[in-house]
Amino acid sequence: MKTISLVNTSESPCPGTHNAACMEFIQGFRDFGYEPSEARSLEDCRGKDILLLSNHGINWNYLNSMNEIAPDAIYILWFYFEYLDKIPFKKYIITGEQYYYPPKLEGHLKLYNIGISIRNYEPLLLRVNEAPENIGKYEKNIARDGCFIGTPYKSDWGSKMPNSLYHSICNGLLSSEQRRDLYLSSKICFGFHADPNIDNSHVTQRVFEGLAYGCVVISDNLAARDMTGGIVEYADSYERFVELFEFYRIHDKEREEKIQAGYEWAKQYGTNRHAAKLFLDKINELWA
Repeated sequence: MKTISLVNTSESPCPGTHNAACMEFIQGFRDFGYEPSEARSLEDCRGKDILLLSNHGINWNYLNSMNEIAPDAIYILWFYFEYLDKIPFKKYIITGEQYYYPPKLEGHLKLYNIGISIRNYEPLLLRVNEAPENIGKYEKNIARDGCFIGTPYKSDWGSKMPNSLYHSICNGLLSSEQRRDLYLSSKICFGFHADPNIDNSHVTQRVFEGLAYGCVVISDNLAARDMTGGIVEYADSYERFVELFEFYRIHDKEREEKIQAGYEWAKQYGTNRHAAKLFLDKINELWA
């Protein structure tokens, strides 16, 4: 069996929420015959087929040692855009956030332009940790009208909604299974984003989880609506958010239509299996 590991060592750390999201991302490789794991030491990197590295601490001497341990590995390098002349690895793919449109923030636009100018670039899509064939098959047991799970964006919006849950990760990270159960018991997912993500048209994981688990998704990010062909509803103001929330909370027929459309979109584009396949296709393109 082939192997893929997320490197998380003291010399090459991948901390916090990024670690959690990346560990879920590499689960998408299972369906292609890969065994995912976390490499907690340099020795853990030995013999791996693919290694995913973050940029939360770059030690070039350490990476040179890693290259000696795993010279034949393919390295996926998160936000190494400005280090192309220093990378010691024979085979590597530069990655970063997906921007649906060219980002508006100058620093991100610079990195985006570097990425699209090189052949070995593939954005990393952080999607739902679910098999496509399971989407639409879970039972919905509605306990609330709305829910938000994540970094506390627009708490002044979400916390005001009746019969709704607003879970900030400041109160603890939830597993993908725990998040799944909360979405399955909710009618509407609040797909809120940080302002820089809105400016950069970067759509976060909660949007795709909401679609996969039978929620109408209302988002403050126009890219979420455009990416899904209008399946995600866009709210550019608090007033519009309340209007959409109240509509889908009580209109069962229209809500069900959105749910079914969301299932179909998520099956094709919303899972980590889809995200993994994009990297495997890139690997075949570059080195097959």
